[in-house]
Amino acid sequence: MQLIMNDGQQIPIQSVVESGGVLKIRLLNQTSAGLKSIFRDALAVQKMTVRETAKTDVVYENYTELTCISEYTGAIWEVEMRQEGAATDTRLASLETEMPQKADETDLQQAIAELTMTMAALIGGGA
Repeated sequence: MQLIMNDGQQIPIQSVVESGGVLKIRLLNQTSAGLKSIFRDALAVQKMTVRETAKTDVVYENYTELTCISEYTGAIWEVEMRQEGAATDTRLASLETEMPQKADETDLQQAIAELTMTMAALIGGGA
């Protein structure tokens, strides 16, 4: 998966999650200084495109405020960007509409996991 910046830079990434005017980007093998340099560049972050093999490109625009850089075990970095002009009320309203859908997705994923474990137990128990 590649993140293509507005200035043409291409950065390999692990994942991107957008929710309520906040964009979280996970990357590997970076440095805090390098990430600050990239994501504080107003021109570069004006428009960011995520390109994933065999999927449609997703474009994120106006995520220009770098709010947080976090480092996790295993040299995993997460950059958090806020969308320009995304007021708190707007972000909360967006989250209120997204959360029920995300809850349904989580319930479905848990049901699939339980079904998979049950099937594995049945197959393992019958051998």
